[in-house]
Amino acid sequence: MTIQRLVTLSVFLLFVFIPKSHGYGTDWEFTVVELTPQKKSRYLIKLRPVSQGESFPLYCEELVIDSRFKPKRWSRRKPSFLNKSAHKDALAFLKLAKEAELPIRFGITGSGFGRAHGADDCEVKSRGLYLMDEVVVYSYFKWP
Repeated sequence: MTIQRLVTLSVFLLFVFIPKSHGYGTDWEFTVVELTPQKKSRYLIKLRPVSQGESFPLYCEELVIDSRFKPKRWSRRKPSFLNKSAHKDALAFLKLAKEAELPIRFGITGSGFGRAHGADDCEVKSRGLYLMDEVVVYSYFKWP
């Protein structure tokens, strides 16, 4: 077997056996602890990792997200699918998961989170949420 064939076979096997991602971001498993409306389209979301870890956000006892949809921010920028309706769908999914006490997949794409002023690493801001394939909620802060 030639080196080129061996490399091609190795790459193919990697794609077959590596677990698939739910999109183009990074996501983790959480339980929804709290989902509290604040003002207009602003919500305070508290998530608890199903399994603790050493890296962000899995080292947080609770990840506190100040989520506020910013229509002006996204109206002229990509991604076009990130709109007020999509944001509301993601919040509805989080609410159902909390009521059913079921774990969810929550992740980030782009820069994902902004840092809350004067807060620790586990308190972040989101400018938009998107429910992808009815499986995982992604947070957006800035689009790359």
